[in-house]
Amino acid sequence: MIDLHCHILPYIDDGPETLQETLEMCRMAVADGITTIVATPHQQNGVYENSAKAILKKVEEVALELKNTDIALELLPGADVFIDVHTGDKIAQGEIMTVNNTGRYFLLEFPAHSIPPNIEKIIFNILLKNITPILTHPERIAEVQEYPDKIYNLICSGVLSQITAMSLTGEFGPRAQKCAKILLKHHLAHIIATDAHSVAGRPPLLSKAVDMASRIVGHEEATEMVTTIPLQVIRGEPVLNLPPPLPLTRKRFWFF
Repeated sequence: MIDLHCHILPYIDDGPETLQETLEMCRMAVADGITTIVATPHQQNGVYENSAKAILKKVEEVALELKNTDIALELLPGADVFIDVHTGDKIAQGEIMTVNNTGRYFLLEFPAHSIPPNIEKIIFNILLKNITPILTHPERIAEVQEYPDKIYNLICSGVLSQITAMSLTGEFGPRAQKCAKILLKHHLAHIIATDAHSVAGRPPLLSKAVDMASRIVGHEEATEMVTTIPLQVIRGEPVLNLPPPLPLTRKRFWFF
């Protein structure tokens, strides 16, 4: 399995505080069946202003430690990015870290409570540059929990969507879990990732969530969400054969 969203790098993010915890997280991931992790520290969130150069350097350092400690895990660079009107240009200039540094896909994080205004116009301009945003954990956004159809137009425009493993398994609460299931049923989610930050509270585990997703969309589609699709992303290839998104009835879902 491939984990496309993981805060695994020490010292530069709100993930592990020590290299030893990073290595322990990597061992947990391998034991769960994960073979590749994309390290995704925050960029542009106003707290962790990591440069692309710093991310690449830290990934190289940790990858060397993995080799030296015989942990059979591939580590690739990425970032968890807060968007602004200049994001597309910053990607083209190499300031924003894309998934595996291909310049083709990047992880897009929205605020926890709402979808930013004018976001469709901003994303349209990014898509015109042949850069595809991957919207991270929409099921944990309060506005999407209330109205899951809020991301329908974004998905139809070409944006990909990544839900969190722990949302599916219930650790982020019933609202996130319910929303994640709705997004899966309506083909508004394409990737499952851990968004892991630690060994204990938010570990790098995928298998339980894949089993849960299999009950909703079937084993083949659920498996593709942690294998085929993220592999195409890290290679910078087009993501093919996605089922078309299904529209939702405009209604509240919070209290189901």
